[in-house]
Amino acid sequence: MTYNVVLKEVEPQLVVSYRQRTSFRQIPEMFQQLDDHLGNAGRPSLSQFVLWHDCLESDDDMDIEVARLLTDKMASQPPFVVQRLPGVPLMATLIHHCRTTSRCTASTELAMWIERNGYRMIENEPRREICIPHEQTGDLKAYVAEVQIAVERV
Repeated sequence: MTYNVVLKEVEPQLVVSYRQRTSFRQIPEMFQQLDDHLGNAGRPSLSQFVLWHDCLESDDDMDIEVARLLTDKMASQPPFVVQRLPGVPLMATLIHHCRTTSRCTASTELAMWIERNGYRMIENEPRREICIPHEQTGDLKAYVAEVQIAVERV
């Protein structure tokens, strides 16, 4: 494994999100729709999250939710939902570099680390990925992200 795994507690986070069943290749367009909504609501765009609700083998039929961190509450306007992501007492995490044009293996490697080190993934808790906006990396198709998977000791 080429990543350093860190176990940590994650506090609850207020986000506005947009969820659909689609291809992971649509994530940039989903963020654009969410950002357009935030711009129309007069809100700045903050940290990006991708919530992976399933990990099916099909790249074209995934349950994906994109979200932006909020500093204060705003009203939900479907399909954009304001919600509080729950705090997680134990999250296995790793930092990785990836491209939006290809599928990444960081989550798979983190899942293997979890199984090999006496932990198990919490069911019904989406895998989280916190992305650093491309404006900060200088490459529109590359990003740095932290993958987070809720775990418990076996």
